[in-house]
Amino acid sequence: MKYIGLLASSICVVVVLLINSYYNIINLDIQRISSYVIEGNMILEDFITKEDYVLKNNDEYIARLLNIKSHIKDTKTSFFTKKYKNYRMKSIENLVNSISYGKEKDKHLELVKRYNDLSEKELDSLLDKNLLEVTYLSTRAYE
Repeated sequence: MKYIGLLASSICVVVVLLINSYYNIINLDIQRISSYVIEGNMILEDFITKEDYVLKNNDEYIARLLNIKSHIKDTKTSFFTKKYKNYRMKSIENLVNSISYGKEKDKHLELVKRYNDLSEKELDSLLDKNLLEVTYLSTRAYE
């Protein structure tokens, strides 16, 4: 009977270690590309708030976006975050198109928003927020 308890506790420890490894892998992958995602979002914000300035200097912004896209593509990540990376690269492609083709910018900006939303949903599904909410202890419970 004591061997069954030992086996059960060993299985629980292995499961906890596997879950921890999964979250660590995803966290490291996201950290590797987060600076590029942040810079892409800053360019998007510039385009929305200072459209005339960005269109005037569109070569510089397009070069930066293509550089960001190539860095995201070349960053080594696990297969878990492949869809997230692809959505982010498609978002950047559409932002480049939006800056390049000023007349059709609304169509491309809509696609940028769509791919950004899809990438966030993918990240949420990877991290499975329900599991995090269940295992998270609120600090207010101890006040």
